[in-house]
Amino acid sequence: MKILFLSDSYMQDGSFDPFRKEVLQAISLYGSETKAVITNHFLYSNSSNIRFFQNFNKVVEDIRKFNPDIIFSINRAGLVKELTDVISTDAVYITWFIDSYERVPENLLKFTTQDIVWLTGLREYTDNFCCRYGVKTDKIIFSPFATNTDVFYPQNQERTIDGCFVGTAFSNQSFVNTLNCVAEDVEERNILIHILESHKSNYIFDIATVLQEKGYTNYEEHTRENWQMIFDDQISIEKRIRFISTLHDFNIKIYGEPNHLWIQYLSIYKSSMLAKYQYEPIRTPEDLAHLYNKSKIGINILHHQASNHSLPIRVFDLMACKTLLLTEKTSVNALHQIGFIENVDFVCFEDEKDLKHKFEFYLKNDTARDKIVESAYLKVKNFHSLKIRIEEGISRSLGEKVNVNNYNQRKIEVIDSSLFKLVSLEKREKYLHFIKKHSRFFKKSFPGTWEVLRITALKLKILR
Repeated sequence: MKILFLSDSYMQDGSFDPFRKEVLQAISLYGSETKAVITNHFLYSNSSNIRFFQNFNKVVEDIRKFNPDIIFSINRAGLVKELTDVISTDAVYITWFIDSYERVPENLLKFTTQDIVWLTGLREYTDNFCCRYGVKTDKIIFSPFATNTDVFYPQNQERTIDGCFVGTAFSNQSFVNTLNCVAEDVEERNILIHILESHKSNYIFDIATVLQEKGYTNYEEHTRENWQMIFDDQISIEKRIRFISTLHDFNIKIYGEPNHLWIQYLSIYKSSMLAKYQYEPIRTPEDLAHLYNKSKIGINILHHQASNHSLPIRVFDLMACKTLLLTEKTSVNALHQIGFIENVDFVCFEDEKDLKHKFEFYLKNDTARDKIVESAYLKVKNFHSLKIRIEEGISRSLGEKVNVNNYNQRKIEVIDSSLFKLVSLEKREKYLHFIKKHSRFFKKSFPGTWEVLRITALKLKILR
C-alpha cells in the first residue's frame, strides 16, 4: 500500500512541526512506500494557487508515477485539481482537520465519494460540517488528538514548578484594524462588538452571514475563514492573558510564541507576569515533556475554535506525564465524550476566581492531585496514544482491521523546495551583494536570468 502525505508547514524553516512529523511517522507504518509533500513549498498557504517559480509540475509527475493508494492530508492541504487529476480513481482520500475546517478556504473544501474525513469534534461540529459540505455522516470519523507515549510519559523527577502553560499568543491586530475602520460609524461599530460578545458564548459558524443579517454593510470585506480567524483569535488571546494573569502569585512558567506579542499583551494587562514568561520557546517534544514532568499542574486555555467540541494536544500530553490537567469549563463536554470524568481525571475552572482557588487547592494537596493524575494517565496510555488513534482511524477508513505488524516500515521521501527555506543573514547579505554588483550586466545581457534572481530575492525577503 502506497501512501501520499500532504501537509502545510508553519515552521520558519519550512519543515514539518513536531506533531506533523509524528503523524507522518505513524502513518508511514501502514504503507510499503510513503511520500510526503510540504505543500506550501509549491502552493501559496491556504490556497490552491501554485507558486509559479517552483517546479510543481515535477511534483505532479512524481506523484502520478508513484500512484498512491491512500492520500492523507492535514487540513485539506494540497488537494488541488492538478494533483487529484493524476491520481487513480480507486484511491482513498483521508483528511484530518487538526485545525478547525472553518478556517480553511472554501476553494479547498471540495469533497467526493472517495473522501473520508477525520474530525476532532462531534455533535454540532460534525453536523455543521456535513450540512455545509454535503459529506455523509458515515464518511466522518471522530478522531481527537492523541499523544506520543514514546515521548510523553512520567519521568519520576522532582516537580519543582507549580504550574505551566505552553501556547501561542494569537495576534488580535486584524480585529483591531477591522474595528478601527468603522470606529466613527456607531451602528457598524456596535454590530461588530455585539457579534464578538455573542460569539464568546455561542460558537457561530458563519460569522459573515450573521454580520450581514445584523446589517453590517462591510461583511464582504473578509472571506468566511478570515472572519473566523479574526474573531476566534481575539477571543482566544483575551482569555489566555486574563486567565493566566490570575496566577501571578504562584511559581508558574509561560512558554509560547511569538515573543513580541506575549510581551505586549502581558505588559498591558499585568506587567508582573513578564517575569513568569520564558523568552526561549520550547523547541522539541522532548523538552516539552521535560517541562510537563517538572510541573505539578498544567493549565489548558483553549483556542476558541475548540470550544465545547474539541481538545488540543496539550490535554493528552499533560495527562501522559502525570501532570494535573486544570482546564477551562468549555472543554468538559469534549473530555466526557472520550471517557474522562471531571474531578476523577481532570479539574476544570469557570472563571478567574475559580481557577486561582483550584490551583491553590491542588498545589497544596498532593494526595488529591496524585489520585487524579494516576487515573488520567492510565486512560491516556491505554486509549489515547497516537499509535492507537492512527491505527483505529486507518482501519475504519479502509473498512478492515489494519495492523502495523502487517507492514515493514520503509524510508519516507519528503518533497520540498530549497527556495522556500529561509536563509541566514550572512547568506542574504552575500546574495544581495551579488545582485547589486551584477544587476546591470544581467538586466542587459540576460533579462530572463535577472528576473529569476529578482523574484528569488523578493521571496527570500532580500528585496522589497
